[in-house]
Amino acid sequence: MPAFNFLKNTKLALVYGSNIYELQPENDISFSQTFTESTESVNTVHSPQYFERSTIVKANPASFSFTVNIIKESSASQSIVFDRLIDCNAFDLFFISDESIFQLQNAVLTNGEFAISKASILKLTVEGEAEKLIRSATNNTDGTPQTNFNNFVSARSESLVSNPSSLTRIIPNISVTLDSTDITDCVFGISAELQNDIEWVGYETVQGGLAATDNSNAMYPSGFVIKGKIFSGNIRKYLKDGSESTFLNFDTNTTLRIKAGQEYSGTFAGFDFNMPSVSYTNRAASGPVYAQMFDWRLTDNTTLSSILQYNTI
Repeated sequence: MPAFNFLKNTKLALVYGSNIYELQPENDISFSQTFTESTESVNTVHSPQYFERSTIVKANPASFSFTVNIIKESSASQSIVFDRLIDCNAFDLFFISDESIFQLQNAVLTNGEFAISKASILKLTVEGEAEKLIRSATNNTDGTPQTNFNNFVSARSESLVSNPSSLTRIIPNISVTLDSTDITDCVFGISAELQNDIEWVGYETVQGGLAATDNSNAMYPSGFVIKGKIFSGNIRKYLKDGSESTFLNFDTNTTLRIKAGQEYSGTFAGFDFNMPSVSYTNRAASGPVYAQMFDWRLTDNTTLSSILQYNTI
């Protein structure tokens, strides 16, 4: 019987600089790359043709997504995902399955969604793009599935950053401070999302188009620039007192701090988003219980790594 690739057996390795980071994602990973097709008519006056000719010379940026749990321990590899989301530095990503290794070359994170809820563990779901997706290796020769992460590491020149033997997932306590006022009471939901506007450098040339015959010589993206960033979200809060000054109000320049995590022997672990300036609007929401929604967006251009913190112990 042939060996099959099972998603649940896939391990994820992020290679950045001189290190290999073994990630432990949820089972919702995905990756793909498509080619751009253009069509042209082959119709003539004397010979009507209904089906058009196809031309394929370049690839779209590869896409991928996965979700990681937020871990308390400082030695866990998960924090590398948060760091690359903030700084947009490129890395290589490897999906290592029972039978194959899929490699995303020169990858960058374009979107990060922070799952913050009192009822579940903290998670970070990221999406990204890369220059090229390749199947870089096959690893079993006898048709028997095998765990090949160690083989992958031993074949690389980079050093493995080992995870601790025990990983602590964080079910958070949440605090929200808006314009120096604690509004945590009656907050029942928070969303936050960081979007990195990435533009791939133009890579289509006449010479490359003429030479392209298959995936080996097609034109692939090469290099990117960051056009902008958006960090925004909303805070959902039961309407306990409609006389609050923020109710049905707005502000274009106020402070907002969202902390979601736990104290461990007096030391905080989790997310701390301490924003010097945000714009927000407040709206009412009807339902079984009246609520209010704060839709907010970061407007301060302080270095992002000093505003958005993932604290570990």
